[in-house]
Amino acid sequence: MEIADTGSFSQAARNLYVSQPNLSHAVKQIERELGFPLFIRSASGVIPTPEGNAVIDHFRIIKREYEQLAQFLHTPDYPARLSLRVATLNSNWTTPVFANLVKRYNGIPVNFSFRNYSYLSELLPLVESCQVDFAVIGTVSTYLKNIQRKLADRSIDYYPICDAPICAVVGHQNPLYDRTGGISIRELFPFTVVEYGSAAEDPSHCLPHVLGLGNRVNGEVKVNYSNLFYSIIQNTTAVGLIADLPEAFQSRRAWPDIRLLRLADCTVSAQYGYIKSRRLPLTDVAAELLDSFKQLF
Repeated sequence: MEIADTGSFSQAARNLYVSQPNLSHAVKQIERELGFPLFIRSASGVIPTPEGNAVIDHFRIIKREYEQLAQFLHTPDYPARLSLRVATLNSNWTTPVFANLVKRYNGIPVNFSFRNYSYLSELLPLVESCQVDFAVIGTVSTYLKNIQRKLADRSIDYYPICDAPICAVVGHQNPLYDRTGGISIRELFPFTVVEYGSAAEDPSHCLPHVLGLGNRVNGEVKVNYSNLFYSIIQNTTAVGLIADLPEAFQSRRAWPDIRLLRLADCTVSAQYGYIKSRRLPLTDVAAELLDSFKQLF
């Protein structure tokens, strides 16, 4: 695991306080027993083989379960640390919920980890190997079944939190700002469209493509920083695209002079949910955090 994480035999040996020859010898012994190589050397460092990755993922599960057992059997002389590891996928609406949880448990020994990732392919190994208690993801309806199949193949369960419409986000400088009710997709054509999130691994998954906007709009801007996303919308005529409930967005209302408008003729919706390994039960604090997520909607 250390070699895979560092990409280096020498760095892994230093981190483990063993000599590099001894570490290399130990790996060779395991490889002989397994009958296949665990690592290959590349220009960028040492990387696991596909078979090596599978073995390492199983060791991560064992390590996670060992840590949970060690926490359960902690020495009475030391207070137990409350543990929670959560990952999210291109999500900014979860930020205040995390902050409130930390506030509630302030002063209590905790070991909390909240990480935001750009791609589902980065999240799945973490969930499958029990490195996180759960992960929050969102996807448009057209790709939900395909994602659920990928999860099932990895023994990962999916639980929906809420369904959300695709909405246009506009600031007071945009002529659509004072509109009441929904708007049509065609009405977005004259504007530059801003999309929040990392560039999709598959470009066909990005919202402008899903909505059929393509080259019809007056340019596209992609950002993975929520403050920049809302700042552009607040200070220009650009239109943002997000999946959210207008009522829930208004209740959070971190940015003044910004409105959500439903796309009335949009046949695509989105769903937020959480995923977790089938092997890993939810802890009480994890369930508490999920309840707080659900209350946002």
